[in-house]
Amino acid sequence: MREIIAVKQDGQGRKRWFRGDTFDIFTWQDGAGHFTSLHLCYDRGGDERVLRWDPAIGYWHESVDADEAKPGRAMSAILRANGAFPGDVVLRQFREVAPALPDDVAAFIEERIRLCPATPRPSGPRADAVV
Repeated sequence: MREIIAVKQDGQGRKRWFRGDTFDIFTWQDGAGHFTSLHLCYDRGGDERVLRWDPAIGYWHESVDADEAKPGRAMSAILRANGAFPGDVVLRQFREVAPALPDDVAAFIEERIRLCPATPRPSGPRADAVV
């Protein structure tokens, strides 16, 4: 895993990007350094999926459809609801790469993976915005 330094900021706190062979990880932190959002993209190069977490919405799990070779496809990935989250498998894979991450980032991500329900669904006041 390595941190990509030149990350376009989106005005939602400090956005960080960590990339490896099996994971793309995006975290957001507020001015005090507290984590405010996570996008954990896993199984890169295979059946890529993303676990997303936001404290106001909760968790949601999606597959990534990034086949840009098909005519008429948008240039950005399309996310589709993906049901069950294989938490045990993802946690095991994450623990293999965690030592390459800053300690606070690794601890935050491990906690989010462990706390994720088996079938994550967005909830809370902003849930309709992500479905």
